[in-house]
Amino acid sequence: MIQPPTLGIIGCGRAGSALARLAVAADLNVVVSNSRDPGSLAALVAELGAHACAATSCQAARFGDMVALAVPLNAYDRLPAPELRGKTVVDLMNYYPERHGRIAELDSGEEATSSRLVQNHLVDSRVVRVFSDIDFRLLQPDPRRGPADRSTLPIAGDDAEAKAEVTRLLDLLGYHALDVGTFESSRALTVLAIATEQARAVTRVMAERLDVIAPGAPGYVNWPAASWSASTRICLAPQEQRIMALAAAGRSVTEMAREMYLSEKTVRNYLSRIYRKLGVRTRTEAVLRWLGRTDSPTAVAPARMCG
Repeated sequence: MIQPPTLGIIGCGRAGSALARLAVAADLNVVVSNSRDPGSLAALVAELGAHACAATSCQAARFGDMVALAVPLNAYDRLPAPELRGKTVVDLMNYYPERHGRIAELDSGEEATSSRLVQNHLVDSRVVRVFSDIDFRLLQPDPRRGPADRSTLPIAGDDAEAKAEVTRLLDLLGYHALDVGTFESSRALTVLAIATEQARAVTRVMAERLDVIAPGAPGYVNWPAASWSASTRICLAPQEQRIMALAAAGRSVTEMAREMYLSEKTVRNYLSRIYRKLGVRTRTEAVLRWLGRTDSPTAVAPARMCG
């Protein structure tokens, strides 16, 4: 029986994890890795299921039929070039000097684009830039596989065969591909990615000032999430809102009862009523809704290791 293709992913932060979910939803095998040991990816592997396993970066590069790079750009020179030799490499990375540190070749203009910098390090690989201009939160497995429903993602690179291979990958994942040209043409994608990041930061500040989320609350914030958080608050009575604010701050039932001059039984009754209103079953889920998030942590077993 023909086995499905395997996508190796080096770097499993938000973007890499989102891509892994897309790949598994498309029935691809994935080998996930990060800068730590494979055991640190136990939660992600448990979520992804039988199509996924954890490995080192070198193993992910070796086992993947195609390999995606989702590490901070300033780690590009630590990518395993020997294991990536001869492979098509998907570059998700962007240059954010204020976050990851400056890269002299890009600041001086010695290299025109970050993908060219990566290609020069991975001289025996074929690098294609894609996914770098889209908010990772939009990389959701979508059951709509019909051509008329698909979003289009731009791709850039110097190797036509590699771009054709990435186009086939995108088709499996449920996207159209738009070939925008060579690496030099990808500079527009970099500008778009930076603009998206700036808009994201401004949105969070605005959401905090409008009291849609608490300052310093965990997680990424965009307007759909902020709207969800606001609608959550509107459906709760003032006393229930105060209880949720304390719950989000990590207060126990005993601490909430003491602070609000209520009995613990009354606080528990309030929490039960809140759970029903929000359509959740646990305090954790209620807090995530309150903060405008929809993810829910689960207990996980040790990560499956790739052999």
